[in-house]
Amino acid sequence: MLGGKQIAVLPLTDVPTAMIVGTVLALVVTRQSTGDHAEILRRHGEAMAVIGLIVSAAVFTAGTTAMGLTDASDRGDEGL
Repeated sequence: MLGGKQIAVLPLTDVPTAMIVGTVLALVVTRQSTGDHAEILRRHGEAMAVIGLIVSAAVFTAGTTAMGLTDASDRGDEGL
């Protein structure tokens, strides 16, 4: 938004350059001691496990819907 044509606070740039600048800026702003990195990586690993469960549930639901099993369970005993 700050680099948009309407505001023009920052010069227009391409996406890869903006991502590299943003990454470097984030590393400078959030710089921490090396002792904290192990705890941060542990928490990220726990979060990835939760995200993996959510993704697998979504894939399972899409698969059962594609096979028609979800629609059959919505009807209850009528489909039997």
